[in-house]
Amino acid sequence: MSTPTGATGSFAGRTWAFDHAYFGWDLGDAGPVATSLELHAGSDGSCPPAEEGSAGDGGGERPPGALAAASYPGLKATLLGLDPALPLKSSATSVTLSAAALEPCAAPDAARACAFDATVALAFAEGTIKGTVHAIHCPSMDVK
Repeated sequence: MSTPTGATGSFAGRTWAFDHAYFGWDLGDAGPVATSLELHAGSDGSCPPAEEGSAGDGGGERPPGALAAASYPGLKATLLGLDPALPLKSSATSVTLSAAALEPCAAPDAARACAFDATVALAFAEGTIKGTVHAIHCPSMDVK
């Protein structure tokens, strides 16, 4: 099995390395109902902090809570530019996510994936993000 090398973003004539990925679940009464994935450029590898008042939108355009090694076309993605050279917020015009090499959580949640390799192809009006990153579960991103 190969190690993911990261995803590359090309915007405004510049290139960004998205070297870390994190995900959280939208939790329903019976467990995860959707998965939210974030790619980060220049992260220190720590989970993002919990956001005050965050809540899932319940939309069907995200991967399911019970991830499988599969391709998930037609999802929604938003680029949040924290660098002045990036757009402040841009919605993707095309999104493909493939999940592979799922790693189970420890008991009692062994039926859930706590890490996986995510291959992404995201197209925005301003540029693209493509590649494979290793995504880890961050409880700080879970919402109920």
